[in-house]
Amino acid sequence: MATKYLLQCECGKEIPVEAARSGETVLCQCGKGIEIPPLRVLKTLEVAPQRQRRSDEPTGWSRRGARILLCSLFTIAMIVLTAYLYQTRPRPTNIDGLSPSGSWRLWMYYRNRVSYQPSKVENERVARVKAYRQRILISSSLVGVGILGILLSAILTRDDRPKKVRRIRRTAPPGG
Repeated sequence: MATKYLLQCECGKEIPVEAARSGETVLCQCGKGIEIPPLRVLKTLEVAPQRQRRSDEPTGWSRRGARILLCSLFTIAMIVLTAYLYQTRPRPTNIDGLSPSGSWRLWMYYRNRVSYQPSKVENERVARVKAYRQRILISSSLVGVGILGILLSAILTRDDRPKKVRRIRRTAPPGG
């Protein structure tokens, strides 16, 4: 936090100003414009006391921000899981290395699945493909749930941090 110095107004009020604003003009509550002096003059002024954080004042994280972060981390984890599952998917049968009888059996399997009895290895491969498809479906669905959680947290959850109130100084209309 930047050091603030107390600038005295003619009305008696002290205005805290930062050194970075030297040369600018600030308005006092009485309405008078006060020019902030150069840095070497500011350093001779009294230093403004640091504002203490109240115990009931919220810290930097809001519930909304925490929910968005958690949903984002969940979504990233599910994307990584889906990518891993895709990289370790079962590969199709390599028909270049099959014997003529193995090729004939594979062709018969695809030609008429009803009358053909697949081997134990083929059954295991079919089971692996089914399990892979289920895992990909579940992980992709969880990615969608994570994205939905991010959107709902951002749109529907109110930000529980107090808003900074800007005071607008009303002036009299010209000529009146």
